[in-house]
Amino acid sequence: MPNVATILILDEQADSCMLIKRVLERDEHTVFTAAGPDHALSVVKSRSVDLVILDINPHGKGLAEFASEIKEIDPGLKVLTITHSASDFADKMLWDDFVLKPVDIEQLESKVRTILKTRALTNTQRL
Repeated sequence: MPNVATILILDEQADSCMLIKRVLERDEHTVFTAAGPDHALSVVKSRSVDLVILDINPHGKGLAEFASEIKEIDPGLKVLTITHSASDFADKMLWDDFVLKPVDIEQLESKVRTILKTRALTNTQRL
C-alpha cells in the first residue's frame, strides 16, 4: 500500500478517536491515540509520526499554540485538524488541512491521503 504512515489521533472523545483509528487502520496505517495534549506531545517526542489528527480543545491552549508545540518537535510533521468552523484556521503555517464537523469519513480519508502524498513528495525532494 503506498503512503502507509504512522498517524497520531488526539481526540478527547474516545468513541470518535476509535472510529477514526479503525478507518485509518483499514489502509494499513499504524495509528496511535492520545486522550490529551501532554500524552500526544510525549508520543511525538518518542516516535516517528507522519501525521497528527487533532480534534481537541487542548486544555487552556489554543489550537494554534498546541500545533506550534508539535511543529517545534518536528517541523516536517503534518497536522490535520477537525473543527466546527473553518475560521479557526487563520494561520495556515501550523496545519496542513482541516475537516469540518460532523466528520465525513470519505472526506477525512481523502485529506489524509493528500497530506501523506505531499509529505512523501517533500521527503523525496530532500533526498
